[in-house]
Amino acid sequence: MWIIAKYKIYEFNTLKNNLKKILGNEPNYFIPKIRSNKVINKKFKTFQKSILEGYLICFHHKFRSKNIQNILKYTKGINYILENSINNQKEISDFINRCKNFEKENGFIKQDFFCNKNFNRAKFVSGPFTNFVFDVLSKNADKIEVLIGKYKTTISKETNFLYRPI
Repeated sequence: MWIIAKYKIYEFNTLKNNLKKILGNEPNYFIPKIRSNKVINKKFKTFQKSILEGYLICFHHKFRSKNIQNILKYTKGINYILENSINNQKEISDFINRCKNFEKENGFIKQDFFCNKNFNRAKFVSGPFTNFVFDVLSKNADKIEVLIGKYKTTISKETNFLYRPI
């Protein structure tokens, strides 16, 4: 059974060890990531970032047990567990499959994952415009025209700069 948990990012290794002790063996973790670039001191630095921002998806057959679920709530490293994880197993599996369909060879999510036809605003998550919000002016099959502040530019869908709808 899959669960979704909000966890303390800096206590992830502690959490993994605690789950291994509680369950007897380590569960399967799914944390989809993107690779982002930032300019620091005039140099590009590459970082890994989870697209779930502090949530992890975890599978173990013992998660069906109510006793295990109650123990997990108080496990060091976990803030809380989403209650509807039990009822939404199909949706969680569909999300994981969608993520895996959009993974590159190196395991990172491609930009196509974030491409949604129904967004008007988005935020860059990599490249020189990281954390800048832009408005979408027009969309074509291979590029989108955007407005960043008062500047108009075009972004190719083949670019390595990642953005996500907000």
